[in-house]
Amino acid sequence: MRKLLNLMAFISLLFLFSCNETTTQAPKGYDDFAHIEHWDELSDLPDGNIIIYYYSPYCEVCQAMKEEVLEKLDQLEEDYVIYLISEGMIYEQGEPPFETKGVPALFIYNDGDYSEMLLGSKPVLEYLSSKLD
Repeated sequence: MRKLLNLMAFISLLFLFSCNETTTQAPKGYDDFAHIEHWDELSDLPDGNIIIYYYSPYCEVCQAMKEEVLEKLDQLEEDYVIYLISEGMIYEQGEPPFETKGVPALFIYNDGDYSEMLLGSKPVLEYLSSKLD
């Protein structure tokens, strides 16, 4: 009986410690965001303010800034519709409606209409940071 009580006390302590631990959400990855997989999808975007992050999983610059970009995009999801386009997935998938100049880039849509493209790590990160201020 004593062994059973000790076992129950031990299980209770484990339960209490597990309840007190803070759970942290794993950071989002590329696959956690909606992706555009064909250029024709850009003509069907919803109204509103949209940020599209254009990246390549093979781009060293994209990989170096991946965590920071995804963190900022995650924070902006409350105010913007966020999509990602993987250069590798969309290659030869229709014709882009504007000239793409490389990755990393942001395509900005205001009220559902294409507004501008920002190219390069510094402009991308500065734009995303400015929207969080």
